[in-house]
Amino acid sequence: MGPWRGVLALLAAFTAGGMGILGLSTVAAGGAAPAPGSVTGNSCNGVFHGTPPGSLVETTSAGPSGSVVEPGQTITVHLTWNPGDFLGSTPDKTNDCVEVGSQISASLSQEHKPGPSGGSDTYSFEAPPGGTGGQQICTRGSVSGPNDVTEKSAILCYALLADPAPEVPQVLLLPLTALLVGGGVLLVARRRRARGRIRS
Repeated sequence: MGPWRGVLALLAAFTAGGMGILGLSTVAAGGAAPAPGSVTGNSCNGVFHGTPPGSLVETTSAGPSGSVVEPGQTITVHLTWNPGDFLGSTPDKTNDCVEVGSQISASLSQEHKPGPSGGSDTYSFEAPPGGTGGQQICTRGSVSGPNDVTEKSAILCYALLADPAPEVPQVLLLPLTALLVGGGVLLVARRRRARGRIRS
């Protein structure tokens, strides 16, 4: 282990540092500034609770609940409902609320105020490019109309593929390669000296 102990320590330190960088990028993605159309105030609070009656149905381009999606994949959401549920009135708002794990994502959730009157609406969001640390993504639609009538869709949840492994920057890769080569040369030189001593 002698000459390789330092090399292994450097590799271990770099691996730990890479995971730290990955963790920071995931936090940064979750804390990004809300995009236009993102929910305002507490619009998504309580959306994932209860099962009120109604005709609202949510489908997505990611397939049925339980499917696997890739980090960075765009997921298109379609909401459909019977306009008669709101007596033909335009809904006050529609929401597509997104949870990562058990936390509402303000940057992924969206709303339309007022909602469309034709009985359908469409949203899209991007699965976090940096992954979710193994947590699933869940989405649920809601439509609110006059007289405080609110309908909610079924909850659809998706698992993300394994988070991408951090790439080794070239700046660090070259010194590590030189260190490995140098260590090998040093080891060979020591063995040759040892053989020379034995022969003499």
